[in-house]
Order: sequence, then C-alpha cells, then structure tokens
Amino acid sequence: MFEFIKNNEEDFIKYKTNLYHNEAKNDPIKLAELISDIVASIAIINNDIKQAVYLKECSKILDIDEATLYKEIAKIKRKKIEEKNRTNQTELPQNEIKLTPPIPQFVDNQYYETHEVEILRILLLYGNNILYEHTDEYEQKTVYTVAPYIISQLQNDNLELKNLLYKKIFHLVEEYLANGIELKPELFTKNPDIEISKIAANIIAPKPELSQIWEKLGSAILNEEKTLLEILEDLFVRYKLKILKEAKNECEKQLTSENVINNTETKKEILEKIKELDKIIKYFGENYNIVLF
Repeated sequence: MFEFIKNNEEDFIKYKTNLYHNEAKNDPIKLAELISDIVASIAIINNDIKQAVYLKECSKILDIDEATLYKEIAKIKRKKIEEKNRTNQTELPQNEIKLTPPIPQFVDNQYYETHEVEILRILLLYGNNILYEHTDEYEQKTVYTVAPYIISQLQNDNLELKNLLYKKIFHLVEEYLANGIELKPELFTKNPDIEISKIAANIIAPKPELSQIWEKLGSAILNEEKTLLEILEDLFVRYKLKILKEAKNECEKQLTSENVINNTETKKEILEKIKELDKIIKYFGENYNIVLF
C-alpha cells in the first residue's frame, strides 16, 4: 500500500483533498490539519510546475488563498534546508571563537542596513574561505568555512535579515550549501533572478573607502581574507550589541506610555526585560573593546 501511494503521490493528493474536505470544512481545527497535511504532501513533489498545478487545484477545493499555500510550502522547504545544513555543519571549536551570550527571545524586529550588507558581502565574497583547520589525534583534518559560521551565528540567536531582498539571497546561500554547491560570487551576480543579480553586484562591488565597521581594524578590503575570523567575530558582536541597545531603548519608551504607567504588572515585566538586556550589554562592554557607531 505504501509503495502504491509513493508511486502515485500526485493522484493521492487529489483523492485525499476531495475525500476529507467535506468532513473538515465546518471544523477550523480539522481544516487546518488537512491543509497542513496536503501542503506537506505537495512539498514532496520534486517538480515546481506540478507543485503549482496542485496548489492551484487545492486552493479551489479548500477555498483558501493560493499565496497562503505557497507560504506554507516555502516554510517546509526552508525547514528541510536548515535541517540538512545543521546535519552537514561542523561546529567551530569553542576555544577558537569568542562566545557571546544569547539574545533574549523577546527581542525582535530590529533592522540595521549597514550590518546586513556587511554580513552578505562577506558571505558572497568569502563563503568558501577557510576560517580554521583542525587536525585531531588520529590525523583527521576538519575544515571550518565562512558560510556555515555566518549561518550558525544568525540561527543560534534566532536572528534573520530583515531586508526582504537580502533575506532572499541568504536563503539561496542556504539552499546551495544544502545541495553541496560551491559558493561563488557569480552564482549571485549572474543569477537569472534580476533582483538578486542586481543587489548582489551592488553589495560586492569594490569600494574605495573603508567600511566604518572595519576602520578600527585598519584593514583594507584587499586584506580582509587574512583576518576573516577576527572580522566576523567583531561584526557579529557589534550587530548583536546594536540590537540589544535598540531593544532597551524601545523598552524604556514603553515605560513612558500611560497604559504601562497605570499597569503595575506590565511595568514590572518591562523592567525585568531592561534588567536582562542591561546584564548582557554589560557583558559586551566588559569583554569587548568596541565603540558603537
């Protein structure tokens, strides 16, 4: 039976959609479960055109916006790519990198153009470059590269690029890595997606001036490769500290709201958040020689 379903997956999707639709249409919970089940089945189809056809048909039968189904498909694909990358990813030895405390989960929606551009620029130019090589006692060599380091730095703190075009390029990098494709700038600057090719070319174009992020290192663009690990550590420390300080500012603004002033419980929650943010900001101040710009 399983083999039959596997070999006739596409017909089975139609059959399942029609079979359970009448039963689930008046029950929001059952309908949500049915939609998730159908979308998961469609995601298995390894053909974009066939996927589009089945999404359109299911959209009509289930009376749900097609764009919503596409978003669910995208989530499933992203999850698979992230899981595959985690499986393939080798962690950097902790004694080779500076560890920073995690950003609290309540911190969200912070956007910094300068930092996102720098993250992408280094990712596109140096994604395959070696950060560190380690040979164990059995003479087995492990190589640690830039791209997995950047991805893990963002994922470990549940951070993501907020600019939609930058995010699109970042997801493409993850997809290439998951499929074992070697990262090259040309994959992005000559990408068939015009939006990606234009923004990628602009991001990695040589600039005569030093980036303000690297002025303190005194490192010209041509010499970046020699200190990539130092530059990346510095970039993510600055990026995370910027996020923390902005989150604290937002909390302090909330304290001046009339709704908060008259609500003791809410005020207490916000003060606890500020206390937690202050603790982490203090850690950065005590452990890193950084002047915010």
